[in-house]
Amino acid sequence: DSSNPWVTLFKGIKTQYAPSLPWDGNVLYGMAQAYTFVQALTAAGQNPSRDDLVHAIQNGHWSGPGLVNYGYSASSHLGFLGVEIIKTNADGSQTALGSVQTTDDTQSGAITQYSGAVSQPPSNGIPSD
Repeated sequence: DSSNPWVTLFKGIKTQYAPSLPWDGNVLYGMAQAYTFVQALTAAGQNPSRDDLVHAIQNGHWSGPGLVNYGYSASSHLGFLGVEIIKTNADGSQTALGSVQTTDDTQSGAITQYSGAVSQPPSNGIPSD
């Protein structure tokens, strides 16, 4: 989705630092993972131990390059709490097949339409804790 500000940020980074790399879902996913990892490292402080990193992730209340919120806590390592199903067309463009949906990890967890807004990357593109 070229209107998504995270896609715009990541495409700009790719163009500047890896211009010959083809843009695809793997690149987008990798950049999203890298961004989130940098948030965790920043929150963990200088010379973090494993415990520092785990504590930072479990207590971070970050917004990131996803369509929904993260589900990290001391008792849950769910990652993003929802999805949007898309169809990739022959020309590489993508079409959403519905709205963003969320649920939880219980057997009775209802699937509901996400009503929140897409998070915005910082203006300088650099993660913070």
